[in-house]
Amino acid sequence: MSNRTIKPFIWLAAAGLFSTSAQAATVAAGVNWEAVDLGASGETSQFTVTVEADGNDWLYTWTKTGDLDGLGTSNDTLTFKLRSAAFTGSSYSSETGAVTLGTAFDYSVGDTVTTPTDQHFGPAYDLDNNQSFQLSIEEIVFTQGEDLGWAATFDGFSAISRYIGQDDETFYFGTIGAEVVTTPATESVADIPFSGPVQVLTVTATDNNNRFRDLDFSFTVAVPEPGSYALLAGFTGMALVMLRRRN
Repeated sequence: MSNRTIKPFIWLAAAGLFSTSAQAATVAAGVNWEAVDLGASGETSQFTVTVEADGNDWLYTWTKTGDLDGLGTSNDTLTFKLRSAAFTGSSYSSETGAVTLGTAFDYSVGDTVTTPTDQHFGPAYDLDNNQSFQLSIEEIVFTQGEDLGWAATFDGFSAISRYIGQDDETFYFGTIGAEVVTTPATESVADIPFSGPVQVLTVTATDNNNRFRDLDFSFTVAVPEPGSYALLAGFTGMALVMLRRRN
């Protein structure tokens, strides 16, 4: 076979790999989600959600099965865990711009509380002065029905709302290099304007009686980009070696 016959085959194969890697689908997970939302409610975009105490924290397990990759041929399953932690006695340093989290709050209250009892995040399900809550995602598992090697990645926490606060309120979002966010003196602020999405959502208050809920976050399922490029490089390199040897 001549070089002119083989080279078009190489470029067609490469184009096919790039086309596959461009496919992706967004899976909305938390949509106005609240700490007490369990089961398979519409607020969780038809995820099944369970919760258990894990140390001082609440650990939620989320599972959804369906056509998550948008290919429409076989059902897929996405499972992940959302950790909700809370702290008292947190502090902010204006010199370093960092929040130091305080003492971990025990959500389960000595194992006497077996599930969250309120829709809000934070100690006693609100956020008072120098208190914090922190939300994070772990143990992401995506099983693709088509078995094409797609994976799921967390897009980040993109929105949350605040209720009850009576005055202009200042909050710190994050820990190292915390973002200072001030909300107006209204009873509710939908979608607090913090710089998101963020992989870990940490909020610290400077005043009392703030209630946070209506959390939004999502995942992307797609061909893992680094793997696709590595496969392309390996295939192309092997093909070029074959060309040289045939000559």
